[in-house]
Amino acid sequence: MKSVSKFVIDNIGGTEYGPAVSFRYITRAIVRNTNEVLSVAVPVKFDELPEPVFVGMPLMLGKTIGDSLYNVLSREEQAGLVAAARAIYETYQTAINAS
Repeated sequence: MKSVSKFVIDNIGGTEYGPAVSFRYITRAIVRNTNEVLSVAVPVKFDELPEPVFVGMPLMLGKTIGDSLYNVLSREEQAGLVAAARAIYETYQTAINAS
């Protein structure tokens, strides 16, 4: 994935869709109460980790944060989210131990 981002930035000087566009989608979903499926970082407690970790999770988003769609994901996608949460947690632990 890093090579794709580098390719885009090298060829057009940046990405067309970045954090600002994501923020716009999230804000629009909340203001218009669209209840659309978006990936939003929320605290999730996985059995494999000792505490909740903020990880991008697909969920219904409107004026409230709806239920997670974790159970609808394939086993491979679920494993990817757990792996991402583990990496986030390990980075967090490394930072805490370094200070």
